[in-house]
Amino acid sequence: MELTKTQAFEKNQKYLFFMKPLFHFYYKRLVRKELSLTTLSKSDHILFIGAGALPLSAVYLKKYTEANITIIDNNNEMITCANNYLKSTNKDIKSLCIDGKNIDIDAYSVIFIANQVAPKSTVVNYILNHAKSNTKLFVRGVYTNEHKYLCLKCRHYLAKTKTTHLIHIT
Repeated sequence: MELTKTQAFEKNQKYLFFMKPLFHFYYKRLVRKELSLTTLSKSDHILFIGAGALPLSAVYLKKYTEANITIIDNNNEMITCANNYLKSTNKDIKSLCIDGKNIDIDAYSVIFIANQVAPKSTVVNYILNHAKSNTKLFVRGVYTNEHKYLCLKCRHYLAKTKTTHLIHIT
């Protein structure tokens, strides 16, 4: 499987050590904005789809919510890199190599879809059709008309930031 530009960049982050503070600043700020849209707690179980090699979103979600977190990516190389990074953080975050449209999502009360997940519309539709009631779905990178339509057609649409839409599934 060929790596996307984002995957290649994240995979090589150990060689770009001077960029690490910038990565942390960006994801810390992004997660705080997303968490300002709703309340999450220690009792939530969060699924993060499209974790990539550097799962900083999951690390900050864990820090701010203390919730149970599972990250997934459909690329085994990314999960291997993510696991290596997570070992250095001492965060209890579970990881799986599986596609976002094939995972059993019953156990999750909150689901995040990363910006680089593709095809995003397929994953969003899968979640909308299979998630249990009261699941909160965060969709990052809602830039194209197709993605905006998917989010806005939901009766469950709740809130948004500049880069993320929150959908409350009822």
